[in-house]
Amino acid sequence: MKSIYSTAEVAGLLSVNDSTIKRWSDTGSLQCIRTKGKHRRFSLASVMKFVQENNIQMPELASRIFKSPELHAQLIVGNNDPMVKEIQTAALEGDLDRCLTAFRISLTSQPDLLAFFSKTVFPPLVRIGKNWEEGRISIDQEHLASGTLREALVLVQSDLHYKEPNGLTALCACYEGELHEIVLYCVSTYLTVQGWMVYHLGSDMPSRDLADAIRRREPDLAILSAAMIPDKWKFQNDISTVIEPAVRRAGGRLCIGGPQLRERFARKLKADFIIESIGEMAAVSDSINFVRE
Repeated sequence: MKSIYSTAEVAGLLSVNDSTIKRWSDTGSLQCIRTKGKHRRFSLASVMKFVQENNIQMPELASRIFKSPELHAQLIVGNNDPMVKEIQTAALEGDLDRCLTAFRISLTSQPDLLAFFSKTVFPPLVRIGKNWEEGRISIDQEHLASGTLREALVLVQSDLHYKEPNGLTALCACYEGELHEIVLYCVSTYLTVQGWMVYHLGSDMPSRDLADAIRRREPDLAILSAAMIPDKWKFQNDISTVIEPAVRRAGGRLCIGGPQLRERFARKLKADFIIESIGEMAAVSDSINFVRE
């Protein structure tokens, strides 16, 4: 798999002519480097960034870079499973470059960031976790795979298109005892891309310490990730007596995210937003932006 492309090769990848690529390069829309002979060369990262900034949905681009007609056919009909398998394999092998390249290619076929997270990043994580639970892989393999995926997520941020700051702030944390923070990290990345200033506090945040942080930062939105809830009564009590009052006093809004929260707690949780998938974050962000405007 190549990482550097000529003008003609990029034109082929994007289905345009050479002069169009040169024009985009001259205007700075598509970044390039110059050889000693003054020829343009384009990195895979610069191509991915251009696709992201212009919201170009091109599943065929993935197949061209991977040179796989089968992948092309699958992505065209919306089947992302071959890419998920590629990422899972790369993660289990600790192959960061391969994993990062797969992420970048996935963003060309699914430029919507939340869809990228839900359809490309989370499925291999779920499969790896299930394989570990069933004893198919060892704990060190699971840790290596999770670490590789996390590092690839950090690196792929340089390929994303960031909107202008919107003046809004968010504070993101995992509920105490919750050690899995990749979903929360993806939420933080999405909000940052949307122009938010994000304070990411990470995993296992004690409720009272979280409340103190909310009082100090006064975020417009506090997001609590709660996938693991060993004590439902304590969780509900922490929300109603510690976290939600701190958010109210700070003048912000509270969003709680986790699987089956609505079913498990009905209307007993005191929160402005209760979400069960990362795809719902767009509505949360848009809602607060709308109120502010």
